[in-house]
Amino acid sequence: MILSLVSTIINPLLIFNNVVIFSSILSLIFMYTKDKNEYIVKSAIIGILYDIICFKGYIHILLFPLISLIIMYYFKEKKYNYKNVLILSMFIIFIYNTFVFLLLKILFISTYSYTYFLTNLIFIYIVNIIYVSLLYLLIKRKNKHIIKW
Repeated sequence: MILSLVSTIINPLLIFNNVVIFSSILSLIFMYTKDKNEYIVKSAIIGILYDIICFKGYIHILLFPLISLIIMYYFKEKKYNYKNVLILSMFIIFIYNTFVFLLLKILFISTYSYTYFLTNLIFIYIVNIIYVSLLYLLIKRKNKHIIKW
C-alpha cells in the first residue's frame, strides 16, 4: 500500500520532469539557425538556465551544446522539414536518455533497470511525437509568410 501511494505521488512529478526536459531539448531543434556561434551560445544559455532552475547538476551546460552540434550536423546533410524534425527529435531523446541512464549507472546514483529505461523511452516517444508535431505545425503556420521551411 505504501509503495502504491509513493508511486501515485512520484509518477506525476516524473511526467512533469520529462515534459520539461524534453521540451527544453527539443526547443534546440526549433531554434536551429545556420549561424553556428549564435546557435551554440543560445543552447548553452538554455542548458545553464535548465541546470539552475530544474536540475542543479550542471551537466546540461555541456550536454545542450553537444546536442546542438548533432542538430547542426544533421541539418547540414538534411533538409529542415517535418519528417526530418521528427526523426531527429526521436534520436535526440534517445541520446539524452541513454546518456543520463549511463551516467546514473556509472556513478551508482540510481538503480533503474534497463526495462524501466525502455518503457520510459516508449512513453516519452509517444508524448513527444505529439508535442513535436503540434509545435512544428504551429511554428510553420506562424512563419508561413516569413520563413520558407
